[in-house]
Amino acid sequence: MTQGYITLASKSTDDKQIKQAVLLASSLRLVDTTREVCLVVDKIDDVPQKYENSFDSIIELPYGHHDLTEDIALNIWQIYHCSPFKKTMYMDRRTLVTTDMDDIWESVIKN
Repeated sequence: MTQGYITLASKSTDDKQIKQAVLLASSLRLVDTTREVCLVVDKIDDVPQKYENSFDSIIELPYGHHDLTEDIALNIWQIYHCSPFKKTMYMDRRTLVTTDMDDIWESVIKN
């Protein structure tokens, strides 16, 4: 796959971030059936099995979890090093996509 979406989540104290990522993935699949969705987590074992099929791939942070807050945002730099896609669009896990993304992909590819 040459193009895909990637998001970042952590289990922290509950499954809230993982659930947010599942909702993002579900909304992406409704508007874009051709591109894959990858979830990046601090530990793969923290993703409940019932959510695993929501993503095409689940990858651990390659350099470990370094954010001491409940948010995982300080680890966003690691996405560059672990994305399985040639062209990657990062989506915040708290986003819901409601429209076709092809125009955005086309503008990125042209530049």
